[in-house]
Formats: sequence, C-alpha cells, structure tokens
Amino acid sequence: MNTAFLSVFKSGKATTPSLVEAIVEAVDSGLLAQGDKMPSTRELSIIVGASRTTVVRAFDQLIARGYLEAISGSSTVVAAGKSKPRLRPENTHGPQFPWSDRYSETAKRLPNNVLDDLTTSADISQLQNGAVPIDLLPAKEWGKLVLSGFQMQMKLSATKEIFGYEPLRAAIAGFLRRTQGVVCQPHQIVLYSGPQAALAHIADLLVAPGQLAVCENPGYLGAREQFRVHGARVLPVPVDKDGLMTDALCSIQERVDWIHLSPSGQDPTGAILSPSRRNQLLTWCQANQTAIIEDAWDSEFHYGGDFPPPLFSSGNGVIFLYNFWRLLFPLSSIAILVLPEDLIPVFRSAKNLSDRQFPTLEHYVLTDLIESGKLEQHRRHLWKIFRKRRQALIFELKSGLRDDVEFLSPGAGMHAIVRFNPNWLPETIMHAASESSLPLAPTDSYYCENAVPNEFMVHFASVPPEDANPMVEKFQASLK
Repeated sequence: MNTAFLSVFKSGKATTPSLVEAIVEAVDSGLLAQGDKMPSTRELSIIVGASRTTVVRAFDQLIARGYLEAISGSSTVVAAGKSKPRLRPENTHGPQFPWSDRYSETAKRLPNNVLDDLTTSADISQLQNGAVPIDLLPAKEWGKLVLSGFQMQMKLSATKEIFGYEPLRAAIAGFLRRTQGVVCQPHQIVLYSGPQAALAHIADLLVAPGQLAVCENPGYLGAREQFRVHGARVLPVPVDKDGLMTDALCSIQERVDWIHLSPSGQDPTGAILSPSRRNQLLTWCQANQTAIIEDAWDSEFHYGGDFPPPLFSSGNGVIFLYNFWRLLFPLSSIAILVLPEDLIPVFRSAKNLSDRQFPTLEHYVLTDLIESGKLEQHRRHLWKIFRKRRQALIFELKSGLRDDVEFLSPGAGMHAIVRFNPNWLPETIMHAASESSLPLAPTDSYYCENAVPNEFMVHFASVPPEDANPMVEKFQASLK
C-alpha cells in the first residue's frame, strides 16, 4: 500500500478528521489507486500515532463517502468510484531537463520503434515464444531443486565469481562438449541473463563505428541492430537450404570485421551450414581476419543428417553464443558466451565493473539439473516428441494442400518453414490459422530486404500428432 500520504503527520498524533482528509487527498490525487490495500486499523494506528478507535472512525467515514471499500473477511481497499489514475512522475515546474543533449552516439542511433519489431521466435506467441510447450517442461524437478537451493542459501553467499557460479560453468563446459561438440574450459564461459545481454556485451566491448558486419538474411534483427547502434554497417547475405551463401563473401570488395551466423540451426529457416560452406567460410575469415559470432540459438533439435562441428573448434577467431531458453524458458533463460582465451581479461574487467552479481539460486538449480544428467534426459525426451509432431503436421499439410504448400527441406528447431500458394492473401492465411488454432507466424520481420511472399513458420512442437489432422482440415476449410 502506498503510504506517502502519511507525510502530512509530521508532528503530533493524527485525529479522525486529519486522517480522513489525508486519505481523501491521496485518493483524489492518484497517490492511492483503486484496489490498493490499506493497512489494518491496528497497524495504521501505530503508524500515525493515534488510537485504534480514531482509525476505525476514519475508515467508517471513508467507506460511507465511497473512498474505501471493506471486503468481508479480508481487508479494506481503495474503492473504484473515487480513485484516479496513478500519478505519473512528471516534472511540472519549470523547463524540462535537456536529457537528449546528454545522449551518447550509441543512444542517438537507437531507433524509437525497435521494441515494436519482431526480432526472433522468442517474441512470437504463435511459436510458443521460442520455447517448448509448458506441459513438457521439467517444472516439478525444477521446483524440488529450488526448495533444496533455499536450504543451501547460507552456503551460496556472494563470491568473486565474476563470470557466474563456478560449479555451473564447470557443468556447462561438460554439457556443451556432449551436446554441441564445443570443447572449452570453465574459465572461458561467461553467464548472462539472456542472449541479448550477451550480444550487447560483445558489441559494447568489441564493435567500433565504421566497421562492417555480415548478417544472415533472413536472420536475427537483434544482432543487426546491435551492430548498427554501435556505428557498424550491416551487410545482409542470403541464406538457402545449405545455410549462409558463402560464395557472396568473395565478391565483397572491402574489409569485413564481423560475421554473425547460426550454422547449426539457422533461425528462422532451420538450415544447417553445409560442410563445404563451413570450410569456405573458415578459410575466408582466417584470410581476412574476420571475427565470427557463432549463435547456437536454434541448435538443440536436428531431424536429419550429421550434427555439424562447431565453428568454435576451428581456432581463436570465433565467439560461441549458447542459451538455455529453447530448453527451459520460462524456468531459465541463461545465456552463455564461450570466449577465446585472448578475450577473457577484457570481459572479466568489464563484467567486474558493471555486472558482478548473478542469481545464485537459479545458477544452483541449473547446476544440479546438468550434473544429474536430467537436463540431457529432458533434451532427448523432447527430441523424440518433436520428431513425431514434425512428421505428423508436415504430412497432414502436404496431404491436404498438395501443390499449394511447400516446405523448406532443412530440419532443425521447433518450427518449420512453409510457403503457401503465392496467389493467396497473407491476411486470409492468418485468419484461417487463427480459426483453426494452427500455430503460424510470418517470416517478414526476419528479413532486412527481399522478404519471400507467403512464407510462414509453423510451430509443429506445440501440436500433438492426434491434433494435426483435425487442425489442418479446419485450416483448409477456413481458406475457402
């Protein structure tokens, strides 16, 4: 409850009239808003230094006047009839402070509408916000570990582990080796609250104005914007079924400082960088001293072919970015940078200066989940489920729509790319998807140019096999 109105009682005891006046003024000004819970009469009498009888009388008058409402067996709250919108912290006296004059060059390059643009599948509700369906999360196991962690809190006090809880980083090193093929040491791993925070830290420390960055098209808008707001120029390079079209790199006439790509599961296409392109990319980057950010955002689930070796294993010109969002959100969204040895000192200094704390309990729970093998068991269990769901939904869409639907061949991630008859209106497709509850979302926001007409992502991971046929039949009927 907002008790700012009590500042009127600076000396002496409150009386019934003064207490009524103070509460009325607080409600009328918006300091107290509808539904705000008042302290009990006993508590408020102690706070304002008056008898309980004085407070009870004030409450009775305020209830009679419609300012407060007594909820039977519960409490007293601010009533709806008299309350005003909550006060906004605006400076109404004198000229506004010229904050824009203090903007850094980075702040000036920030677009006003960046939050309005869809940046990744994590922002799209039709795709389960880029996460596994809630009913498939290890929520019970997580809850048990949280309770266990509370009992150990005294043992997990704050430390100088600048990069995050050391036992978790050791567990992650083993997890990445077994699941991603990334061989690294715990001291190379830096933990962040999410992938965007990790990318922002890279950009803050390493990206300079005037540099040139290659990004996938379609690809992650968040990465393109990080480069752009730090003054770098962005060059989009197309993606096909074999990943980034590396032949295009050879035609670039100027120095390329950065390449951001997702070689083990491109978002949104699911394409996997072919071995020949992987070799061509590494050779080209080493010859041109181009740094690589290898983003493993959508690398968990593969449905065909060999799992490609990470670019990180090729040398010290690669930063590896991984996250637990795909497996555990909203239980955890922790992201990981695996740094080349040469970058550890500067990242340690920066982290020590700006972000040395970490959520101890979450780190403890995730450590236990990895060390026990339960996270990898969860990962394998999901793969089996998603593989069946993918096959079922693709089969039903192909059988029902035949030549009016085309699927891109790559098979990674939790959604598939589908292209519908180009003569259909996108609005008609989305309306049919809404009517049939088919989890469908357009890919337009992933493109910085040349978006493919009627290209959509279909989130097969959220459709049980038994629901695929009736869902597609309803979708097909709604298109007519």
